[in-house]
Amino acid sequence: MKLSVTDFIEALVQTFPDFNDEIEEWDGLLHVQMAAFARLTQEAIDQGHFSKVDQCFALAHNMFHDADPELKNAFYVSYLEHLDFKGPNGQQCHGRMSNLLKAGYKQIHEYMHNLFMEGSPPPCTKPD
Repeated sequence: MKLSVTDFIEALVQTFPDFNDEIEEWDGLLHVQMAAFARLTQEAIDQGHFSKVDQCFALAHNMFHDADPELKNAFYVSYLEHLDFKGPNGQQCHGRMSNLLKAGYKQIHEYMHNLFMEGSPPPCTKPD
């Protein structure tokens, strides 16, 4: 059975109870909720809170692995695309991702690179 948005939100709040208010504030807006989860993960990466990074990546892996199409898309577009591993903890945290998450991260970043680097104008610009 594929995991749904509801499954993700329930697991997110169960794993991070202090995060409940922020998630409820954006009820029904999956991509905003997923971006909030990305920020939570990024803060843990930036601060070197490796146990929290591990919790975030474990949740992301479990949900991404069996996600329905809507949830999987949100993971690509509003989570994996926005993680930044360039800081002092980046390499170590990237290494903590599962192979599945690493593959998804690579796929979305290659897609974005190809979209904007192969002659397509970026959004909000007028083609010549």
